[in-house]
Amino acid sequence: MHPSLTTANTQGTLAKTGPSGSFAEDLMILQRLRTETRPHHDRLDNHPLMVQLMSPAVSRPLYESILKKFLGFYQSVEPHLAAFDHWPSLDINLKEKLKTPSLLRDLSSLNVMAKDIPSSPAPDWIHDEASAMGNFYVMEGSTLGGQIITRHVASRLHLSPDNGLAFFSSYGDAVGVRWKETRDALVRFAEQSHAEDVMIESAKKTFEALATWLDKN
Repeated sequence: MHPSLTTANTQGTLAKTGPSGSFAEDLMILQRLRTETRPHHDRLDNHPLMVQLMSPAVSRPLYESILKKFLGFYQSVEPHLAAFDHWPSLDINLKEKLKTPSLLRDLSSLNVMAKDIPSSPAPDWIHDEASAMGNFYVMEGSTLGGQIITRHVASRLHLSPDNGLAFFSSYGDAVGVRWKETRDALVRFAEQSHAEDVMIESAKKTFEALATWLDKN
């Protein structure tokens, strides 16, 4: 499998169980998300643009075009996450998680105009807190695979997190800690809402929507 957008490992240190939860119950939502979204994840990992990104021959024009595609997707999706107010109850500072600012910063560093970059279609599958959490799983899981992309692009194009690689480097050395925060939030929400099926369906649709968006010229 290609190490592209999402390499979300749910097998590490698991979230703390809640008062009515058990270790097995906590593990279930993480396992289900990972297992049931696998075909959608693999389609994205093997998308031609992502394969080219990880090629030894990756070029700066290709990299810039991929950043523009991600900006179009994130600037469409992230406002829909911000429309829900349950994040603080899950100990998530959503403003710190948003990636649109990093993408804009990268494009500015590379002297690429971002003003007229088109957005992907509105994410009509994000319609409640549970579907927002499924999307959040995919968006935050991407920070893990992003570390692999960062090392590759840095070595090939001589960029850095301060110069064109802010999006893919995301949290840098803190990515593991931030991913544990996301796992904790997913587990807690699933335990409280019993909306696992909605979360998983939203995660699948997020993968599908991003792959479809990358297909467009």
